[in-house]
Amino acid sequence: MKIIVLLLFVLFYGPLHAASISYLKGNSYKSYGEEVFAKDIITIDHYGTWKYGSVYFFYDISRAVKKDDHSDFFGSISPMFSLSKMTGKDFSNSWLHDVDVKFELEHVSGYTPVYYYGFNLPIKLPYFRNFSVAPVLRDDPLKKGVGGQVLLAWGLPLHLNAKLDFMFSGFLAMSMIAEDKDEFFMITQPQFLVDIGQLFKTDKNQFFAGMEYSYAINRYLKKGTPKPGGGVESGFDENVLQAMVKLVY
Repeated sequence: MKIIVLLLFVLFYGPLHAASISYLKGNSYKSYGEEVFAKDIITIDHYGTWKYGSVYFFYDISRAVKKDDHSDFFGSISPMFSLSKMTGKDFSNSWLHDVDVKFELEHVSGYTPVYYYGFNLPIKLPYFRNFSVAPVLRDDPLKKGVGGQVLLAWGLPLHLNAKLDFMFSGFLAMSMIAEDKDEFFMITQPQFLVDIGQLFKTDKNQFFAGMEYSYAINRYLKKGTPKPGGGVESGFDENVLQAMVKLVY
């Protein structure tokens, strides 16, 4: 609860550069026991720059669907240190905006936090608002050693005509080096949103609506984990198509 209060304080009172609140609804989520269920999610996120780099955080709050369900929380905070700002030397070139040293703390309700550290590479691509590749080490304190992971994030504005704009954005995270006895995993969540604010004569890039597709291979890293009665779990994948609305401010 203290973490949520702190994040909300930063979100509403801190020196903001970009922040949003989203609502998502999907009907084909899977629990660890592979039971299919519906889930509503409220996501808050924030991105801001500072003297030596930037900070990004997001937090998902899933609403209980049934009366006896419990809400879940999932999020992370990621400070990044720009090598250009830290050293005074320009690390940009024809294909990179900069090179960032990246740290991340991932928090899931009921689980031990997981740590990430590595680099973030914001790449110059035509038409893209942003495109980055982040090779990082994944460090779960409950597992032996560390693993390797790569994270891609993108945002691509699309213009149909003068009255209607779209945004294609999202991320993809996948393992490159197994941590302890983990099997390969991947999750991607592309979003396709329309700027509905334009239809109501409000500011551009403020109100969005559309769809998000969430696809995960080896959800919850379940594959290969020991079964209580012996043997190992076969694991499963997850496909969720969900409606989404988003307010940017």
